[in-house]
Amino acid sequence: MRKAPICPVLLLSLTCWSCGKPAPSFSASSQISAPPPDTGARQALQALKALQSATTIGVGYRDYATRAQDAQIKVDQSLELPEQKNQTARDEIQKALRFYQLALLAWSAHIAEDFRKSIELGRILEDDKDIFACPGVKEIVAQKRRGRCPDVITPKWASEACYVGWLAGKNPAILWGCASDKIAAAER
Repeated sequence: MRKAPICPVLLLSLTCWSCGKPAPSFSASSQISAPPPDTGARQALQALKALQSATTIGVGYRDYATRAQDAQIKVDQSLELPEQKNQTARDEIQKALRFYQLALLAWSAHIAEDFRKSIELGRILEDDKDIFACPGVKEIVAQKRRGRCPDVITPKWASEACYVGWLAGKNPAILWGCASDKIAAAER
């Protein structure tokens, strides 16, 4: 013989025997529900994940430049939406986008042999604590005394910064890896 299930609504409507007062009643509308997802952050993550996919399968500079610019526009538009339920995720998304932007700058400087841009990038990689926190960036910066930029740059600090920027441009996948770490953090 099957037992009938106990109805939770019936139990809640009974009088509390220990206190002599009626038990509180709950309606379906008063149940706790999860907050709606942060649409802006979700859309921004989708744009970054599309760029991440392109970098994973292999992409040329021109295609990457176009995709990175498109992703930046989509992320900027998405994060302008008023919903800000998860500021931590939004911050990680901004950091991921910054790594992708730096990879574009580095790759561009490397292709064009623009040593001034390489110096600028090297300084950012060394001085920005959020950027330097990435293990891949730390590894690049640790190599700064091993080489010099091909162009003759007089101050030693400029030559070292240039080499750091040049190394990042030679292998933008290092910065893409940092961006991937930030995407993963934003998804948590």
